[in-house]
Amino acid sequence: MRRLFVRGRRDVGVPPEPVPDPELSVAIRAYAEAHSVQFDRAMRLLARAERLESEGTPSESLRRRAERARAEVEAGLSALRDSLDAAQRHAFDRELARLFPAFARPGGHA
Repeated sequence: MRRLFVRGRRDVGVPPEPVPDPELSVAIRAYAEAHSVQFDRAMRLLARAERLESEGTPSESLRRRAERARAEVEAGLSALRDSLDAAQRHAFDRELARLFPAFARPGGHA
């Protein structure tokens, strides 16, 4: 009986986990699928640049290519986000952070 009361007290004041929006999830996944070459290239280049940096042999040119590829993907995602109203943009940021953390907007998700 005591566990019920203790467990209940811990949950007080804790905001519930946001429910994923299936429509936004489908839209983001459809965009990612339509632009899979860009997504794959950006992820590959970013991973390779990070690996080289961690091994102690950073490549500035590879880092710049990775950042350009990432910027291309983010530009497309930003255009998709801008087509939504203000309330949906916040949900879009949460879904993007959940589905593709590498492309999440800094401070843009809850």
